[in-house]
Amino acid sequence: MSDSKSSFHPAFTVSNIKRNIPITLELENAAYSTWAELFKIHARSHKVLDHIIAPKKKVASPSTDEEKELWLTLDALVLGWIYSTISKDLLQTIIEPDSTAMEAWERLRDIFQDNQKSRAVTLEHEFSNTKMEDFSNASAYCQRLKSLSDQLKDVEAPVDNNRLVLQLVAGLTDSCNGVATLIQQSSPLPQFYQARSMLTLEEAGLAKKAAHSATAMVAALPGILTLALIRVPHVNAGGGCSTSPGGGQNTGGGRGGPGQQQQPQWGSVPPWHPQYQQYPPWGYFPQWTTPPCPYPTQGWARPQGPMKQQHFSILGPRPQHAYAASQQSYTPTDIESAMHIMTLSQPDPSWYMDTGETSHMTSSNGNLPSYFNLSNHHNGIIVGNGHSIPIRGCVHTTLPSPNPPLSLSNVLHAPKLIKKLISVRKFTTDNCVFVEFDPNGFSVKDYQTGMLIMRCDSQGDLYPLTTTSSTSSPSTFTALCRE
Repeated sequence: MSDSKSSFHPAFTVSNIKRNIPITLELENAAYSTWAELFKIHARSHKVLDHIIAPKKKVASPSTDEEKELWLTLDALVLGWIYSTISKDLLQTIIEPDSTAMEAWERLRDIFQDNQKSRAVTLEHEFSNTKMEDFSNASAYCQRLKSLSDQLKDVEAPVDNNRLVLQLVAGLTDSCNGVATLIQQSSPLPQFYQARSMLTLEEAGLAKKAAHSATAMVAALPGILTLALIRVPHVNAGGGCSTSPGGGQNTGGGRGGPGQQQQPQWGSVPPWHPQYQQYPPWGYFPQWTTPPCPYPTQGWARPQGPMKQQHFSILGPRPQHAYAASQQSYTPTDIESAMHIMTLSQPDPSWYMDTGETSHMTSSNGNLPSYFNLSNHHNGIIVGNGHSIPIRGCVHTTLPSPNPPLSLSNVLHAPKLIKKLISVRKFTTDNCVFVEFDPNGFSVKDYQTGMLIMRCDSQGDLYPLTTTSSTSSPSTFTALCRE
């Protein structure tokens, strides 16, 4: 009974080593320090640490055949643990016939810790130039810094906590300026894991705010982009109104033609649009203009050829209608396809003020920092015909230099838009300013003092944000913003 108890060893209870050491050591990820620490903890807990690290105190060698057999069995078991937790490339590099666990352990250590000075120079350069903008999220950024710190420790160039935290702050993007200031002003500096927690919480808050803004913007539709299809009457070449596919009654051009003059038949129009305008019975009639693209692209007809000479009687000329109704059915254009075709032309880099928007919008995120990907949220901008323009992301930015650094928060990125739009409502509330529009452009003024902050001139039909210098100095504007 005593012999059976003495032959039992805790290492024999391990059935799957990967449950205790969940990572695989590879040449590419260079996680040797983490792997080695986990392996030593596991070996110590199962009383086989002396099989990979020579004990400081001399231990008696196995004397009996039974003890020797147990030692060889345990050494083979530990060697199997090593081979099972490394990559195939490393396995082929270190495997040798009749090797012991300690020999395999030392080969791995030499692979990852040789040429310490050269490794330290390379790792130091990479550590100092690690930036958050090169990673998908804050967790990946912090994990990379910690990994480089551990590798520097392995080559006898350790990085203390203060330097690690300061490098974390130095590599942050502009969107994390708030948490960066909080960490820098802490005395003493927080531990790295605490700074990492603060950063990930800040990132989660910004992402939640961006998603909430996008959801609120979609809920406010369809008031953002509304395109209506309006059917108008059509004019025959003869000058009279046609109310039927065959030309209708009274197709002559003069007074007293056969039949009775009929009013044009109008198609269905949206409820917010007037049914049609009543024009005076005699006099000038305004010319109808072609509606903007993309509604409609087919079916519009204009008068062909010269108008017939009219014969005036005592009552004067007979009434004319610019267009008469046509029985042709108009099919709305696919708004998404139409906008995609329009974006094939050179994109417009200018921002335009818009009083009908609830959020800022842009078709490009090329130079915008703090980009939050919203592709998985399946949000979209709904237009008049029910089609949706997908929202790909959300960003936070400021007006381009040399304009004052006024904030543009929660700018929706929709690649199929053809204009960059600034929501006047959101612009004024976010920056505590008010905007005055006039025929020659618009002015942005401080809400509290009425001081002119910037002036943009407009020569077209829209109000673009032109590149002009502000009338107030940067220090004055900064003071006003802080107040």
